[in-house]
Amino acid sequence: MENGTDFAATFNLCEGILWLGIAGVIAWRHWRSPPHPGICRLLPPAFIVFGISDFIETRTGSFWNPWWLLVMKVSCGMVFCIVCIAYRRAQGHEARR
Repeated sequence: MENGTDFAATFNLCEGILWLGIAGVIAWRHWRSPPHPGICRLLPPAFIVFGISDFIETRTGSFWNPWWLLVMKVSCGMVFCIVCIAYRRAQGHEARR
């Protein structure tokens, strides 16, 4: 392997571990005291899938090949955006009360 390939694979491995850690923290916080139960339930599985996609990327070398890897990443990104929008709306409703 080239140095650039080694670096990219190592970076994706670390990134995958980071996403799994974030999923664990969110799941733990949600279990202890769910601030927004409906919203938070989607995040841990999405972060887990996103982490797995980075582990797969260490083998493939790209996020778009195979095509289903790109679909995984885009789907997770959509979930993150939807949850962010829902969270901001919930915060806005709470502020108006």
